[in-house]
Amino acid sequence: GTVATGPMADLQLRLSGKRVDELLALGGLRTSATGAFSMNTRLRMTPQPRYAFDEIDAQIGESKIAGRLVVDASAKRTTFEAKLSSPTLRQIDIGGGAAKEVVDESRHATQESRAPKWLAPLRRYDARVDLEAERLFAAGEWLGPVRLKARLEAGRLQVDALEIRSQGGSLVARGSIDAPPESS
Repeated sequence: GTVATGPMADLQLRLSGKRVDELLALGGLRTSATGAFSMNTRLRMTPQPRYAFDEIDAQIGESKIAGRLVVDASAKRTTFEAKLSSPTLRQIDIGGGAAKEVVDESRHATQESRAPKWLAPLRRYDARVDLEAERLFAAGEWLGPVRLKARLEAGRLQVDALEIRSQGGSLVARGSIDAPPESS
């Protein structure tokens, strides 16, 4: 027999809807982002299974996002590789509810695991993310530019670079956090 090496499918997609959380739920993903969305992209699928979303032109709420996303489901942990850019990101459009959960759960963290429980699902995935945004609206303020380079491997989130600038100052950070084991 022969093994297919090229794309099984090469599609041009146009998606839109009233709530992005409902679209992501179809793929088993949960988010606190609920805004309207639209996306134009080229999707190439290969037998491994591997899905490459090229030439992404998307809008979630008032946030605009462009770039490339590759999802590889052939290994034990699904791998995501994203190189994205945005002229404008709004925290609420991309799931800004996580910040409250971090504060609430950190009050109850035990000595054996200080990582919030909502991080536990990160153990299911590996990822590499490169994001640049000209402006970010968060905590009632416009910030920017913003740059993030991060890796996720076996539940360890490594932030290689997080840079957020504003007129009044800047934040430059790097570091890592280990996701706690998932509860059975």
